[in-house]
This record gives sequence, structure tokens and C-alpha cells, in this order.
Amino acid sequence: SEFGAQQLLLPPAPATTSQAYIIMDAKTGAVIAEKNSEQQMAPASLTKLMTCYVMFSALKQGQLSLDDDVHISTHAWQVEGSRMFLNEHSKVPLQNLLKGVIITSANDASVALSEHFAGSDLNFTHIMNRYASQLQMNDSHFVTVTGLDDEKHLTTAKDLAILSQHVINDFPEYFHWFHEKSISHNGITQNNRHNLMFNHPEIDGLKTGHTS
Repeated sequence: SEFGAQQLLLPPAPATTSQAYIIMDAKTGAVIAEKNSEQQMAPASLTKLMTCYVMFSALKQGQLSLDDDVHISTHAWQVEGSRMFLNEHSKVPLQNLLKGVIITSANDASVALSEHFAGSDLNFTHIMNRYASQLQMNDSHFVTVTGLDDEKHLTTAKDLAILSQHVINDFPEYFHWFHEKSISHNGITQNNRHNLMFNHPEIDGLKTGHTS
């Protein structure tokens, strides 16, 4: 039968201990396999895919430039977690900070970018949530620009797949940054936190995240 022929073309869905997953074709949005893909959970640093999406949109609309000098506030400088080790009250080109967010998941760079564009990281999260609504990420709510734990900061595997699809298709000019192996700042070189990229030539992004 036609149904049987289609089944033969697809391997069985992967058996995994993951709480949730989704495999989506980025060009068409077709879902190939999924498990608990609409279950809300903490996105951790996968949050930064939306932080980047907002920044990419602002760049495309001419509201920002990659050459902008971004002030590093005390708030950005002292944020916990992964960071670029930015100097307090220094100025850093926007492009460097954006690459820091993408490559080494820098929380200090995420906060600095959000303050530069929206005046505060809280204002920036309102923009994140507006984009989430536009992209029909219906089970997502952003409270931080970094992904640090907050009980109200939630998304789903499906929503992250939708967001990833848009990052890839809407802003191809920036996609190569997700595949860069390392970044250096202040004399410190840090590897991309997406360790699978070092093991397989066809893995080229996007982000990883870790939370308790």
C-alpha cells in the first residue's frame, strides 16, 4: 500500500532517554520524529537563539550596526555563568559580543547586547516575547536573555525547532558563526560549547544549553 511504502522509507523514531526531542526539516518545517515536543521546560542557553534572533532582526532593519561600540555595564560584567570575561565599563564592538553569545554562550555579552538595544535586559525580554508570538512559538515565555534559571522562563522542543528554522532561513548571512570552533577575547580563547561539532563534519550548529 502507499502507506506501507512511506513507512519503509523512514527509519523508526530514535529511542532515547531524553525527556523531549524533535527532528524537523529546516527547509519545509516537516516534523520527522518527536517525543513530548510540546512539553514546557527550561531552555537554559538555548534561550540565546532568541537573543540572537532579536539582534539579527535589528541589524537587518538598520537599527544596529555590527560596528557599534557597546558599553559593558556593571550589571553585564557581574552576571553569573558562562561569559567572555568582558571588562567593566569597557566598550566592545557589537559583532564581537554577538559572536561571543553564539560561540561560547557568553552571558555577559547577552546582557550587554540587550542593554545596548533595549535599554535593559527586562525591556529586551518583552521584545523576545513579541517575536515568539509572531513566530507562533505558542508555549514559550522568556524572562531572561541568558537562560539562567527562572520558574517562569519556559519553552518547548517544538518552539525551539521553529525558532531554529527561522534563525537558519531568515538570517543565512550569520549562520557561519554558529560553526566557528573558538573565540578569543581579553587574551582568553574559549572553544565552541557545541562539542558534537568537533566530532562530525556535518554538524554545524546551533546551540547547546545546560541547567540543573
